[in-house]
Amino acid sequence: MQTKPKPKPKPKRHSFVLESLVKQLAKDVPGFKAESPQVQSGLAYLVWIGPTKFRQHAVHDGYMSFHYTELARACGSRQEWKAVNARLGFLEEKKATGSRNWRFSSKDKSAKGKDVHTKPYRFSPTVQASRDTFMAKKPERNKVLTEMLDANGAGIGTPPKAIASQDAAGVRTTRWRAINKAGSLRLVPVNIDSLKQFRKRIGNDADAWKRTGHRPQDLFMVYPNLDALLELQEKVAQIIHMAITTMGRGLVMHIYKESDSGRLYAQGGVSLCGVPREFRKAALVGLWDYDVENCHFDIIAQMAKRIGVHCDAIEYYLAKKKPVRNEIADAIGISYEETKTSLLSVLYGAKSEAWYWYKNAIPDNIGTDAARRLNDFPLFANIANDVKRARQAILAHTKNKPNRQGGLVNAFGKSIKADQHSDEQKLAHLIQGIEAQALEACTELNPGEIVLLQHDGFTATRRLDVAALEQAIRAATGYALTLEEEQVSPDLAAQYGKAVENEFSKVRKSLKPNAGAGYSRFHTHVSSVNSAGMPYAS
Repeated sequence: MQTKPKPKPKPKRHSFVLESLVKQLAKDVPGFKAESPQVQSGLAYLVWIGPTKFRQHAVHDGYMSFHYTELARACGSRQEWKAVNARLGFLEEKKATGSRNWRFSSKDKSAKGKDVHTKPYRFSPTVQASRDTFMAKKPERNKVLTEMLDANGAGIGTPPKAIASQDAAGVRTTRWRAINKAGSLRLVPVNIDSLKQFRKRIGNDADAWKRTGHRPQDLFMVYPNLDALLELQEKVAQIIHMAITTMGRGLVMHIYKESDSGRLYAQGGVSLCGVPREFRKAALVGLWDYDVENCHFDIIAQMAKRIGVHCDAIEYYLAKKKPVRNEIADAIGISYEETKTSLLSVLYGAKSEAWYWYKNAIPDNIGTDAARRLNDFPLFANIANDVKRARQAILAHTKNKPNRQGGLVNAFGKSIKADQHSDEQKLAHLIQGIEAQALEACTELNPGEIVLLQHDGFTATRRLDVAALEQAIRAATGYALTLEEEQVSPDLAAQYGKAVENEFSKVRKSLKPNAGAGYSRFHTHVSSVNSAGMPYAS
């Protein structure tokens, strides 16, 4: 009896790549241009996302992690991927030593009690050299704009809906109709002159660090290590490349997907979501940033209080956010931002016990010695203890217990299998459900003005009514959350010079009340796009 062949993995609809990158690979990599447009796009996407921190292999330094299904999607099937890689020598695989095999899933019986990870890959020298050449280019000098290509290798004429119609599990979602209809999220307006100057500044920092072998004393920003600085340098270059396309000069296409908690994540490997504050400020000069103040700590404190658990240390932190962060930073010898990140890490499961440290984000971020000092510091330790008590109480509460199907359902209506997740993950699921509700309420109130989403915040083209937004959040979630607002205005004269200052003035004049932004505002740029091309996204 013949067995049915497994269906080929379908390319993701909400994915894209730059035609200029495809052309660079076709020029440098023998045999590349003979492949189909879909395969060229799939391979280019791997090149685009590979060096990001998220893709670095958990075990082997200098190697990347790609699941075999991603490689299969890049070329149409697992067999075709193997054939393509054999022809091009695109990725080099680190061979297993001795009897060790790579294990892709914890369901693999051979993996019991052992590390579970994908095969380690790196680009061939030819592919890596081609990527380096591309990333070193200054796209703002190009007279001809590059196209954005879809997963089938065709040019994208009109940007797709900003939020995918299916969530991460493939389930249809209709929660974001208002902002999808408004269209303002599709294209984020960025200040190219400001980004160029930002690129120059961090490039100078990187060069000085590499030249001297140690951290420069007058850094433009604070970086935990040279690798973090180089990663940021790479992201800035990628965003500039994405801003010089037929979508419109100074417009960066963003596409989001709803996660299993309701939280929205940007697709495509690189975006302005979750980037360092200074980076975002350089990109979004003249726009307005809105963030829920200490969102996750505020939610957990209110959740705990409703069931009779008072978190005095957390509430003290909420009342004196900046003084607490500054006190911890000064005592430990770390930056304000590193302190903020460490506190969030505790909220989501970072542990202080020595035997957990190999998988703890805090030592990775600030170093082992600083992490030990942090753990012993009473103010930090008290907050960490409050988090632990609150987590236990919230998860034990009747309303937050799994349903009959074993699913833990959050406020956004999203469910996860309780027995497949840690307590930290379950609490994050509950918190992020409320966060998603809050963001949805804000987007429904001002759909045409919001151009960028950032989990617990967003960016708008004009100043919005904070009181009305907070009222909408409370009505939607039942939680009293406070919004912070800030017009994105870096110290332009000190940081960048007169050229950017002039550009800032232009941006301010162009952003009239209720003008909106993104696709609807810049539609004329899109109409010139023709069809021809490529991409793929995981």
